Amino acid sequence: MGKNIENFRDELTKLAKAVEIIEDSFLSNGQTEVKVLLDDDTFSSLMRNLNNRTEDTKCVVSIGNVDFTFSKK
Repeated sequence: MGKNIENFRDELTKLAKAVEIIEDSFLSNGQTEVKVLLDDDTFSSLMRNLNNRTEDTKCVVSIGNVDFTFSKK
């Protein structure tokens, strides 16, 4: 379980780096939404890591002025 959480934190760190790039670009004039389509297994894993209900069809992770909307393909 510890390794899984560490891997998830690594993924969040990557998203935070992407936010820095987006916010430092011309796209930074307001709220930005990034939509990510995931296969069923990856989406279910994300939902478990976030302690969300697995029957949800989308999940929003907000970092700074960027919303990452994850949903199933």
